Amino acid sequence: MTEHAIVQQYLDFWNAGCGAEQRELAAATFADHFGYHAPVGVMREVEELIVDGTSFATGTDVLELGPDGRIVSVAGFLDRAPEGFAHADH
Repeated sequence: MTEHAIVQQYLDFWNAGCGAEQRELAAATFADHFGYHAPVGVMREVEELIVDGTSFATGTDVLELGPDGRIVSVAGFLDRAPEGFAHADH
């Protein structure tokens, strides 16, 4: 799978409906032991993350790929965190 296809699959996961579709994409996209980290206010150049057509945060995700092409870690850099996000709670 190309890097472009992996990034598209990652975006499809975030935009998937709930339930079986998202679980299926998660199994195909993420390694068994992957990590997700999202420090707040680190990046100045950002992308919007969209779920169900609604912008819930602004930031950039950096994907680390394993030897089998699946994502082993995600470093998320949030410029605008989701509404109600309390940094001290996470």
